[in-house]
Amino acid sequence: MGKKQEIKFEDFLIDDKEKGIYRTDRRVFTDEDIFEMEMKTIFEKNWVYLCHESQIKTPNSFFTVYMGRQPV
Repeated sequence: MGKKQEIKFEDFLIDDKEKGIYRTDRRVFTDEDIFEMEMKTIFEKNWVYLCHESQIKTPNSFFTVYMGRQPV
């Protein structure tokens, strides 16, 4: 995607219920513009699950992860 244009996910999906087909265009896994858009809209603007309480073993323990590109 060389041009900077609005990315619409529906342009990358085939959802044909009658035929039982649901496919994703391979570009969603490799396109840098789509990656940037996902980072900004999913990981940098929304609440994201970090860990399960079972991963924090004792009181005052902590857990560190990255959400997208942000250390948390």
